[in-house]
Amino acid sequence: MTQRLLFAAATLALLACSPSLLVAEDAASPFAQEAKRPRDLHDLIAPEAREKKAMIPSRAKQKESLDLVGDALGSADTRKRRAELARSLIKVGREDKNPANRYVALRFAGELAVENADVAVAGEAADSLGEYFDVDALAIKASIIERLYGKIAHRELITVASRYFEAAMAANHFEAAARVGRVGYRAAVAAKDKKQIAEMRRSAARIKDRKATFEALKPAISAFKEDSSDVSANLRIGEYLCYRCNNWKLGVPLLVKGGHSIAKQEMATADDPVAQRKVADAWWKFAQSQTKESQKYVKHRAAMWYKRALPELKGLTKLKVERRLKVFLPSADVVASNETKPKKSATRKKRSRKNAASRSFYLDDVKEIEFVVGYGSLGKHGSQGYNSEDVVFQGQTPQHALSTHGKAKGSAFVSYALAGKFRKFKATIGVVDIGGGQPGSPLTFIVIGDGKALWRSKPVERRTVPQLCEVDVKGVRVLRLQVDCPGSNNQARAVWLNPQVWQK
Repeated sequence: MTQRLLFAAATLALLACSPSLLVAEDAASPFAQEAKRPRDLHDLIAPEAREKKAMIPSRAKQKESLDLVGDALGSADTRKRRAELARSLIKVGREDKNPANRYVALRFAGELAVENADVAVAGEAADSLGEYFDVDALAIKASIIERLYGKIAHRELITVASRYFEAAMAANHFEAAARVGRVGYRAAVAAKDKKQIAEMRRSAARIKDRKATFEALKPAISAFKEDSSDVSANLRIGEYLCYRCNNWKLGVPLLVKGGHSIAKQEMATADDPVAQRKVADAWWKFAQSQTKESQKYVKHRAAMWYKRALPELKGLTKLKVERRLKVFLPSADVVASNETKPKKSATRKKRSRKNAASRSFYLDDVKEIEFVVGYGSLGKHGSQGYNSEDVVFQGQTPQHALSTHGKAKGSAFVSYALAGKFRKFKATIGVVDIGGGQPGSPLTFIVIGDGKALWRSKPVERRTVPQLCEVDVKGVRVLRLQVDCPGSNNQARAVWLNPQVWQK
């Protein structure tokens, strides 16, 4: 009874929606489908992730939850009110522990967003349903953009379709990939964008090629089901996950079990820059033997190791690594931390010797002491830390970023042990582009050294409005990057871009 009253009280304060949305069974609605997510390699390799998801509540249970809010419903006849309501329902759905209440809130948040032609919030509702329930979130998202074709800008639809396509391909959900690919192609044709038309045609070819490769993998999958220690099966599935799906987190341990020499070499790199560079060289050389798509994924893996090793490299080796990174990742911020320019005087030469000992490190390459975030997990290297989405800021995905989603009426933070060995911290702060609207409450970014606030941002109320942070951290032993959120943490996707510290 207490749980019912809590849900009703929260919803009474939030809802003002047309009753028809909550009682109608609209077969055309993307959120009306209740199909389970198709089983894939992720379930075979890491079954515990799926086991944590709840089953879709029965219709009877859903009706009970609807009855809790039915008397509170009014009218939502403006776009602004529907947008507010959809975001509020997502918040209620995340906070309420009752499965039926959660499912109803998230589902109808998505319904409202679709009615409002808000593809970002509708996608977030689908992702949230997929996080908590065993539903086919990718099929729901395919239905969303099918429904919204012609209702939002074609170029926005192309961007969303491309992102959904990659997610579907990574999950081997070829049906969903084909559906979003078709929508993206229609939008590209309508926009008369020749480049995107060609890209969408290539996407269709990718599906055909990937399906054929996946079919050829089935004997290895069957062998793995019989014996998860089968060396050959581990190697083949690991290769597919890494080189075709770009899922290195899941694939590398399988490569190791399969005896892959470079993957085994990775396990011994630790923090040794020489070993890191050798692993990167090995992946870079290996990439040359791969197909165009796989070559890109393998080179990204090599680039990851190159960037970790770079601050410690010197001479011709350093120049080689920098050149490869600049060619392969032209938009990346490649750090030449101890690079010095030719000097023309004794004074400048003396200064260069002093600067040569100065090294910089990206904090997302360093192990943190602890962290607390309001949603998901700490995001590193351009990941948001949940929903497998990357940080996108001013249209770009940074190579280095710490994502600390704000905590409702509290503080999200991440702490690092500097041990008094660093002199400067620098980053750009803001809220990522992706999401449905602006942060639910103003966010304040704070840099704290040994318990003392060293820098505080202006309140951040809008996405993609950056502020530069540069702080003296001489003598600081523990550095804490904190984000204060005084109210709702809806869309509080706080990010520290290119967070670096410089040694003395």
